Amino acid sequence: MPLLEMNEVCIIEGNRYSLPRLNLRLGEKDFVVIKTTNDYLDCLIRLMEGKLDHLKGKVEVSDKRIYVLYNEDGIYKRDNIASYLNFFNKISSKPLSNNQLDGLLRVAGLLEGKKKKIGSLNSLEKQCLHLIRTVSLNPGVIVLKNPLQILNPNEILIYRELLQSIVREYEVAILLLTNNLEDALNLNVFTYLYDQIGLRPFDNGEMVEIDKKEVCSKEERKETYKIDYEKVNDTKKVNDTETDSKQAAKDVTKIERTIIVPPIMKISCRYDDKLLLFSPDEIDYAESVDGETYVNVNGKAFQATLTLTQLEERLRDYGFFRCHRSYIINIQKIREIISYSRGSYVLRLSNYENSQIPLSRQKLEEMKELLHI
Repeated sequence: MPLLEMNEVCIIEGNRYSLPRLNLRLGEKDFVVIKTTNDYLDCLIRLMEGKLDHLKGKVEVSDKRIYVLYNEDGIYKRDNIASYLNFFNKISSKPLSNNQLDGLLRVAGLLEGKKKKIGSLNSLEKQCLHLIRTVSLNPGVIVLKNPLQILNPNEILIYRELLQSIVREYEVAILLLTNNLEDALNLNVFTYLYDQIGLRPFDNGEMVEIDKKEVCSKEERKETYKIDYEKVNDTKKVNDTETDSKQAAKDVTKIERTIIVPPIMKISCRYDDKLLLFSPDEIDYAESVDGETYVNVNGKAFQATLTLTQLEERLRDYGFFRCHRSYIINIQKIREIISYSRGSYVLRLSNYENSQIPLSRQKLEEMKELLHI
């Protein structure tokens, strides 16, 4: 039995899919990345946590648990690394040996400093500690939400090596969910795109449309996704045997491929001692507070290196709109335009927090024209 299997899982509200059909199977030692939108990412997380209602389809889980890890997971800051891990290892149904724990700490670069206080760890070290703690609890599937978002390129390499080591050495599957295509490609593992069409394989910048219902486990994938990029149309008959090769070449049917071009424009923000880079489609809105500009991504505010006016210029061609003197909003995130008394308006977003952003009366007509309403 696989660790996790989903067949035709979806949520239908009215005449639309609020969660498109999903077919996914994860077995031991599978490492899969799914790139999706913010809305679907949050739905997938709630699905993994068993918190979605009105779910159609079938979900089967092994007797091993699914663990969902967040970047902001709480830890005991006054404890040190060694005692923290030993505590969770003791309550595990299948504890790791000291050699196994040390091996994971070595890959993460934490072995020599395992007596360090957790409160003094940087972002990468905390991420690795969360991961090692979870492995010690004998999980079936580890689900990660945007784990690379606050890591720099060098830190991503270390984190990726730890993930690969876990998959290689332990009977576990890893499912990494992200809204950033660049993050997905940085991991160099099998990647899928999930949108309103459903789940589709992504490979080297090309989306190959396949007529397959189920996304299979690692062993089956090797056979499932052998794509013939040229196939001969057998419906035509060739009478002249001397021209067989020429005729066959004309009868070749190309499989249509949609080229995905990752966005090349990035918005830089400060986070601790790091400089984070966000793609426009990750940003919900930007705001100016006390003379500082903040970019909001997944419910978290990051201080931008540009002014709000400069951001407006950079983001205008990416579907952003200056809805208020203090706000720039991603038009694709707007769910509702709410009217209050005396001509005041608010834009409700479709992000995780259902944020409400003011819309000035002077901008109302411009927005209506922009949205053709």
